[in-house]
Amino acid sequence: MRVIDGMVNGTKHCAADGCTSDLVNYQGGALCQVHKHEFGNRCRVRDCTETSVHPTKACAAHQSAWNKYQLDHSAASLAGSKRML
Repeated sequence: MRVIDGMVNGTKHCAADGCTSDLVNYQGGALCQVHKHEFGNRCRVRDCTETSVHPTKACAAHQSAWNKYQLDHSAASLAGSKRML
């Protein structure tokens, strides 16, 4: 992956281990059609099989990790990182 002037270029493939299929949704999606159907509404934390809590992608036990991820990857946080660089 390359970042040029804030634009991300490069491969856009499924986040599942060993999968290189194209994403179903290039805007915020992380899985291909097969894995999206397979994982459904399960928690996206590795090795967790619990059902996710709507509207997040994590189960009740992993909500703190989900909230930290959301905060770390928010537009406001990324804008601050760009200013530092």
